Amino acid sequence: MKKHLINFLIRISSSRTVRIVSIYFIISSLWIFFSDTLVFNLPVSEEIKTKISIIKGWGFVIVTSWLLFSLIRTALKEAANLNSQINQTEKRYKLIADNTTDVI
Repeated sequence: MKKHLINFLIRISSSRTVRIVSIYFIISSLWIFFSDTLVFNLPVSEEIKTKISIIKGWGFVIVTSWLLFSLIRTALKEAANLNSQINQTEKRYKLIADNTTDVI
C-alpha cells in the first residue's frame, strides 16, 4: 500500500511541477516580449530606455517571485490536503480491519 501511495504522490508532484513551470514560462515570455516591444517603440532617448528596462527587469523579478510563491504555496496546500485525506482513509481501513471478525 505504501509503495503505491509513494508512486501516486510522485506522479502528482511531477504534474504540479510541470504546471508551475509552464505557467511561469508563459507569463515570463509574454512579459518579456510585450514589455521589450513597448520600451523599444517609446519615443525617448536610449538612456531613458535603458533606465526603463532596468525598472522593467526589477518589476519582472517582483512579479514572477510573487507568482512562484503563490503557485508553490497552492501546490503545497493541495499536497497537504491530499496527504491528510490519505491518512484518514488509512485510519478507517485499519479500524475496519482491527474490528472485523471475518477473515480478510
